[in-house]
Amino acid sequence: MILDICDQHNIPAKERNLSLTEVYTADEVFTSGTMGELTPVLEADGRVIGDGRAGPITIRLQKLHRAFAYENGTPLPF
Repeated sequence: MILDICDQHNIPAKERNLSLTEVYTADEVFTSGTMGELTPVLEADGRVIGDGRAGPITIRLQKLHRAFAYENGTPLPF
């Protein structure tokens, strides 16, 4: 779903394996999953990612993902 959202909003994205060096030196990193939605990774192995806060792309994708989920998701019974 995240890759589809990126495609719809002209955000360059691709899925691939990363080396630890790429993670450690990234400007921003996020993970996505069914229950975690889209979560910034602020630290890896004790090393701060970027400036230690969610980056602008992560924040934008969180908003787009939330809007997509509200429009297309199935409400949970709790």
